[in-house]
Amino acid sequence: MINALITFFIVGLDQFSKFLAVTYLQGEPKSIIQGVFELNYVQNTGAAFGIMQNSSMLFLVITPLILTALFAYILIYKSKRTYTLPLILILGGALGNYIDRVRMGYVVDFLDFKVWPVFNLADTSIVIGALLFAIILITEESKEKIREDKNGSAS
Repeated sequence: MINALITFFIVGLDQFSKFLAVTYLQGEPKSIIQGVFELNYVQNTGAAFGIMQNSSMLFLVITPLILTALFAYILIYKSKRTYTLPLILILGGALGNYIDRVRMGYVVDFLDFKVWPVFNLADTSIVIGALLFAIILITEESKEKIREDKNGSAS
């Protein structure tokens, strides 16, 4: 139940922030930190951070498969709780962007750090989830290697 609530919170926050971007940011970007960060409305037809532009149809087909796989993995591997939060972050972000693609044919991006492509909260959730997942995998692999070394050297 908590997993569903977190997912819906991520999707809700993402969709609300995009509603505000559509409502208030079309036209001139709003500078927050001069030359460093601004709120800038962009219609993204590609993937996160603007890669693979004009691929909306591809993402409309692939995203449900990814969402299903993530959801199934979360349900099947409940015992691997360390993976749950990162996967929920990825799931919530992917779902938030997928809603945009279905509704509008593009994803609304608005966070612009000037040295990085414009992105949104869903992209942020996906990236944080992927980084956490990678850190957990690397940490678990390191712990397993240490255990193997201890067991191997004890014989």
